Amino acid sequence: MPDGPGGPRLAKLLLDASRGEYSVDRIRDAAAAFGSASIPAVLDVLEEGTFHERRKQGGIVVHALDEDARLGLARALGTFQWESVRRWIEHRLQGDPSLKARSTLLFVVGAAAPDESLGDLLMPIADVPRGQERALRQPLEDALASALARESNLQDELRALFVNTPPTFLRSVIAGIKKGGDQASLDGLSRLLDSVPEADPLLMIEISDLAKTVVRPVPGRTLDRIRAALISRNESVQVEAAKALGRLDDVAAVPMLIEALLSTSGALRIEAKVALDRLSAERFGSDAAAWSQWHSDSQRWLQGEAPRWKADLRTGDQSRVSRALLQVARFRIYRYEFVEDVAAALANGNENTCVVACAVLGHFATSGSIEPLLKALDHPIIAVRKAALEALVRATGADHGEHASEWRAAGWPRT
Repeated sequence: MPDGPGGPRLAKLLLDASRGEYSVDRIRDAAAAFGSASIPAVLDVLEEGTFHERRKQGGIVVHALDEDARLGLARALGTFQWESVRRWIEHRLQGDPSLKARSTLLFVVGAAAPDESLGDLLMPIADVPRGQERALRQPLEDALASALARESNLQDELRALFVNTPPTFLRSVIAGIKKGGDQASLDGLSRLLDSVPEADPLLMIEISDLAKTVVRPVPGRTLDRIRAALISRNESVQVEAAKALGRLDDVAAVPMLIEALLSTSGALRIEAKVALDRLSAERFGSDAAAWSQWHSDSQRWLQGEAPRWKADLRTGDQSRVSRALLQVARFRIYRYEFVEDVAAALANGNENTCVVACAVLGHFATSGSIEPLLKALDHPIIAVRKAALEALVRATGADHGEHASEWRAAGWPRT
């Protein structure tokens, strides 16, 4: 390993600092004595995963870095002197580094780069000849996941990466982050919808589906783009769009999905049926005429009876509230119209009303369902607390225990 001027000693200092032995100011003050010329040796330490420490009494000790140590070292290196680190990264890129070296640079950028540097650096590091992208998929996935977990707004910084990286490669990276399941990274990823290029509907659908996974409202512009994908001439895009529209609760797409039941594509017909089943909680199979009749009846209910039931939910008359809850639960397709009213019924109801209201909110599973259910976990009546927990598990697919504080510590509700 190249020794560099002070490199191993700087690596040891930064590693100790990353373990909490120094404040940020002490990291900067102490590390500055080594100078930026030591940075290449620290980058080599990160690449090799080991460094050699010369003991004063003689001899050399080899330190092996586990992943936590590598991450801490990279972050401390960025804290020390990011602009110098950036210059060295750019210098190494000019020499067409190996795939292993590029992997290390991706790791450092994901762990330590300020938001405004991410897009500028991730793209050139991952710019390798066609056919070699797979070797960098995992490092790029890790770098993006690390960056996204910071709860930052990265739309502008990552726009160039989304536009210029091969779509199939980027989709595999995004799919890997989703599969990893880190909630902070998933939340960050779902905020990037506006960065997805117009020309790649499949990538946009991949991320928009994730927005629903974290119970985050999907922008209207994104839904417009997915509806447009449903009537594209590309069958694979149409199929993915049908899947997404069902998962994203897009009521406005119902007539289009009913029409898709008449498609000559068997795959599209299947996904349109699944989407309609999910949106409606009804079961009319592939009968387009039956679905059309149901949709017409639902619209008449929304324009006719629904206003009365909506008003009853807020009357405080428990018998009227209970009847209204059962009515609005039948029309899950319009749940976004009623979720606040059901939450009001939960806040002001007796035991039976509150239990039913919890069940309806869990059935709705909207972003607006979560906060009232979290509050209900602190309800004085045990049956209501139990119903609230069951509804939360149903709505989110997660289970963080019976205390609201545990759910909030896990990041709920998503915003």
